[in-house]
Amino acid sequence: MTLRRKTVITAGSVLLGLIIILYFISQTLILRSYTRLEEESTSHKVQETVHALRNRIQTITTITSDWAVWDGIGRRRGGEKDLE
Repeated sequence: MTLRRKTVITAGSVLLGLIIILYFISQTLILRSYTRLEEESTSHKVQETVHALRNRIQTITTITSDWAVWDGIGRRRGGEKDLE
């Protein structure tokens, strides 16, 4: 084997080894970052959904309370036919 061939094989092996090491290091760092980002995003979306549901429940509660009062007034007046 010539010196040139040994040099090319050695340089290629070192380069391949460095690329593999760089790949695994970057995968680890990027994977951690994306995992954390995804967890934060999901948590934020869940909080927004819970807030929206609470607002909707409050709205429905207000409307049904108002309707219940009017239903009671209608029943006291004997106007149940009007409620149907």
